[in-house]
Amino acid sequence: MLSEFRDRLIGADGRREILDAVLAAARRRGLVTARGSARTDSTHVLSAVRELNQLALVAETLRAALNAVALAEQDWLSEHARPEWFKHYATRAEDSQFPKERSRRDQTYRRIGDDGMHLLRMIWAGDAPPGLRELPDVEVLRQVWVQYFHLGEGEVARRGPKDRPPGVMRLVSTYDLHARSGAKRDINRDGYKVHVTKTCDEGTPHLVTYVVTTVASVTDDRMATVVHAELAWRDLLPGEHWVDAGYASAGSLTAARRDHKVDPNGLAESGNRPACPGDGRVRAGRIHHRLGQRAGGLSERAHHHVMAHQPLQGGPAYDPHQVLPDRLSALPRPGQVHELAQRNPARTQPAIPRGVPR
Repeated sequence: MLSEFRDRLIGADGRREILDAVLAAARRRGLVTARGSARTDSTHVLSAVRELNQLALVAETLRAALNAVALAEQDWLSEHARPEWFKHYATRAEDSQFPKERSRRDQTYRRIGDDGMHLLRMIWAGDAPPGLRELPDVEVLRQVWVQYFHLGEGEVARRGPKDRPPGVMRLVSTYDLHARSGAKRDINRDGYKVHVTKTCDEGTPHLVTYVVTTVASVTDDRMATVVHAELAWRDLLPGEHWVDAGYASAGSLTAARRDHKVDPNGLAESGNRPACPGDGRVRAGRIHHRLGQRAGGLSERAHHHVMAHQPLQGGPAYDPHQVLPDRLSALPRPGQVHELAQRNPARTQPAIPRGVPR
């Protein structure tokens, strides 16, 4: 019953109303005030799907597309399918079913790539049933093939690591299209990341004032300005904001002081948790000194990661200046645009080209 209530709450977008009501009651009783101390930290939210390596991902994507096409146009698929497809893609893709030798795995990868391209050409042919192109699993197949394969000298070839789109655009699951791969400290996970902000004044309860969820590939240093903007809208900006080093960048520290009069503090070592008053703390100036060059370098590389190749023959190149997402969303419906983005409209993430080579 609790899960059903949670689903109804999320469906009605009641999360914000409940949090606002709790904070309003706490404000009336003096339990939460502006310009106190607050702390923000993040953790992983795992996607409710299996983690797949690239070989299993492309195989499972093709299997799902074949199943969808078979349900929609069984006779057409039986007439046009390659005979070996029924053996290769009849069961769910598991890494254990693939060969262990590197050369044989490469052959399997190329075979899957060629099979997927053949299916896409069949579907985009003039005599194909028109509804097949609109099947969701076929669209996933098209996107995955754009991201992991390209045409070279008329043959389907695997993209190298530097030729694939950045992690914020790259699909990691056939069944959760919003999940992305991301790392926090030494842990790599597929899914999302949740950022929680709470008060941490001495002598008062520590209350959550803001929660936001992003895809896992969004780094912490991009979220400090988002958190400050939301807290400013709620009139709950802290005077001191305790964060770990992952949130520290030259831009976010400067914006916090310039735009919101917030003094960011935290631990200089990114492997430690953010401090609150009374813990071993380091002033923001030290964080800025130690991390300014690193954070600036990461931002520079992210915005100038040039994708020089063409995603499949004839398609437009990836735009490196439109890679990073500006729209945030709340679990468990990551497709919804977060309220903050609605109040501050930003660029929309570019769509992957729809053209398929003939």
